[in-house]
Amino acid sequence: MALIINNRIWELSEKLYIHCYETGGFVDFLKSNGINLPDNFYGNFEAYAFMSTEQNNFSQFMQRVPSYRYLAILEKVIFDEKIKNTQRDSWNYYGTYIKKWYPELLDEVKKSNFKLDISQNKIELLEEGISGVQNSLDFLQYDFNDPFLDYIKKEINESYREGLYLAVMILTRKLIECIIHRVFEIVFRERDENGKYIQQNHQLWYDTTNGRILNLDKLIDNLKANSFAFYDFKDLIEDLCSLIKVFKDEVNKMVHRDYKIPKLEDVEKKDIPGLCNKLRRVYKRFCNP
Repeated sequence: MALIINNRIWELSEKLYIHCYETGGFVDFLKSNGINLPDNFYGNFEAYAFMSTEQNNFSQFMQRVPSYRYLAILEKVIFDEKIKNTQRDSWNYYGTYIKKWYPELLDEVKKSNFKLDISQNKIELLEEGISGVQNSLDFLQYDFNDPFLDYIKKEINESYREGLYLAVMILTRKLIECIIHRVFEIVFRERDENGKYIQQNHQLWYDTTNGRILNLDKLIDNLKANSFAFYDFKDLIEDLCSLIKVFKDEVNKMVHRDYKIPKLEDVEKKDIPGLCNKLRRVYKRFCNP
């Protein structure tokens, strides 16, 4: 199940944040979460006209943003004390009362497939069925709630059903690489909450000299070296790094050498579903899609 947030949630979030922190504060807030609005996005901004009419430019923009970034942004809006206090504010824009916005935002979130954990200031995605199982006959059963990751999962399952085991191995390697990259982006952000660049974080997963993501070998090494940043998941991260390295080395042989055509037993020996489920636990915990 892909993560989809309706336009009204984004519109209310945008208006509430801008009311409390102005457009510049909203732009900086998004930038600190790895999202850069186009230049001059609010160039002709007029507060009363903007706040009292329906707005969809931002919600349309968010459709182009990877969905694994969504909940971290919503959490900071919904649990912001200044924004929460707007429900007791009598201010209005041409008769549009802002005190109605925050309760409506909560209602929209609750009507969607989310659960609010007030004690932890967290939003969780409620999964369908048992832990998001879609089809018990699938090779990989669990969704990641991300369109691209779930597309790779779909192709892995189709390849497995058709006996295309080399494709299964290569696509699994791609899935692993994508997840590790996204975890790095969230846990080791390139910018802090004030938009300040953090070079030591960025260089853990990005080759700033050549302008590309680091290769998987380096990502694994950096992930293991920084496992302490994952707190109670530290042991799982270190275990994953060891498992991924063995799997990656085997797939590299298949891709880069005249090695062998993998058979069903070769795939089953690697316990790809078990490996992907462990990765999914880390992804769900830290990326919170």
